[in-house]
Amino acid sequence: MSFIETDKETKYDDVILNLLPDKVEKLLDQGYQLKDIAILVRKNNQAAQIADAFMSYAEENKDNGYRYDVLSDEALFLTKASVVKCLLAALGMVNDAEDSLAEKTFWIQLARIRTIPFDHVLFRKDSLPEEFKGLKESFFQQLPVFRKLPLMDLVEAIIDLVDLNEGAGELAYLSGFKEAVYDFIGKNRADLSGFLNWWELKGYKRTVKIPEEFDAIRIQTIHKSKGLQYKVVLLPYLDWKLFDTGKENIIWTKYDWNEALPPAIVPLSVRSQLKDSAFSTAYLEENLMNHLDSLNMLYVGFTRAEEVLMAMAPFSNPNKKDKLTTVADLLREVMQFGAQENELLAFNNYYNNEEKEFDLGIWHLNESKKEALPPSQPMVWKYKPWEKSLEVKQAFGEFEASDIVSKRAFGVLVHRIIEKSRTKKDFFLELQSMFFDGAITEEERQLLESQFHNLCQIEIFNSWFDGSGKVLTEQGIFLPGGEHKRPDRIIYYQKEIAVVDFKTGEKRASHASQVLEYVKLVKDIEKGMPIQGYICYIESSTIEKVV
Repeated sequence: MSFIETDKETKYDDVILNLLPDKVEKLLDQGYQLKDIAILVRKNNQAAQIADAFMSYAEENKDNGYRYDVLSDEALFLTKASVVKCLLAALGMVNDAEDSLAEKTFWIQLARIRTIPFDHVLFRKDSLPEEFKGLKESFFQQLPVFRKLPLMDLVEAIIDLVDLNEGAGELAYLSGFKEAVYDFIGKNRADLSGFLNWWELKGYKRTVKIPEEFDAIRIQTIHKSKGLQYKVVLLPYLDWKLFDTGKENIIWTKYDWNEALPPAIVPLSVRSQLKDSAFSTAYLEENLMNHLDSLNMLYVGFTRAEEVLMAMAPFSNPNKKDKLTTVADLLREVMQFGAQENELLAFNNYYNNEEKEFDLGIWHLNESKKEALPPSQPMVWKYKPWEKSLEVKQAFGEFEASDIVSKRAFGVLVHRIIEKSRTKKDFFLELQSMFFDGAITEEERQLLESQFHNLCQIEIFNSWFDGSGKVLTEQGIFLPGGEHKRPDRIIYYQKEIAVVDFKTGEKRASHASQVLEYVKLVKDIEKGMPIQGYICYIESSTIEKVV
């Protein structure tokens, strides 16, 4: 545990942010991995500061052989990334072409992404660096097209135009932003102005989602670390007040203002003046509870570590006037604690007054896992417009050079028409409709009609379409748990039920078991009725009775 002394010109937070990378390097040299390390803080903004500091340090020290990747739900906000700021500004320009602030923000963030030096040309109202002039013309030419695009396609089109997929260095943030757009579309009307309003109100809180197994330092609040454990824990901000009256929290307490009447319940702002008032008891109880909360917080933070605990607190010179007002004051007092032999730990034996450092224990023997950094793998985020990703498939399968559907494709086509047809009349009407829609030619219509006629020569097949029974096609049967089965055809006759499944392709053993399952399900519903099960192989015009 280190007590850090600062002067008027140096802030404790700045010292901590400079120290943490050195601490991590020392741990990596001891054989620990990044995922073994957790940095615990009290406030979300502290987590964000630490994450920013590590990312900045990593950028400035790319070739020192160490990694400084961090993982935090409290810190990696999408809005911190230049690529997200650039996209939001571009969307603002599409929403309002007269928004000069959005336009200038767009070019500044794009310059940062492309590492173009900042100068007066970039910041002046009506000027741009030469590198951007062609892009500006292209952007404004495409504005009419952009305004007609769905929101998700608009985002992808801007990414493609500005080439944010290449070398942005913030692909995780780019992916997180696209996920945020996708989530917004799923729950709201997908218009651009609505999204921009949502982002201002809620979206800005979104963070990068990184898999838990990723080798990175965990940064989280002490509160969220309850129940978790890590090989190494760093506690850099042991500086909070034991009882903070500056927040003026409200407490409700009883007040006996008239002995003849029940006590009143009054709200009080917690201030130090209450200690010398009629509400001193309530004040002292609140003081006690806050001290207990601070001790509990310390207990949680100090008991998350399995092997190494590194703690840091600000140092202030003690004097008679000083009281234990902060956690740092309390820990400084603990360092002076002495104990007789065989009793409690004598902290003062392990505390170096000159270094202001408490050091206890020996390092675990870990095999050094420090290796040469693997080459970064390019992530495939390249956008391809949806209209270029689709290929128009000819209706009902591939066609041969003769423009006549193959035998297998004919079977599939007959199957699809039969699924929709309760009677022979339905079949021919559906066939005629397909012909008029241009889905099939006259020659193909005649061939399909001929194949259906051939099937109707089979007596049992003909009975399925002659109208003698009530027909249910593609009728879903729901099972416990939400699953459902869908037989091709169920025919209710006066004295029995027929369950039929039409198949294309070769005969398989699984076909029979599938029909048996359908029959069992129908039996469970229609108890007492005899049920027949059939498989009809369309290409070969054969029918197999299963049960």
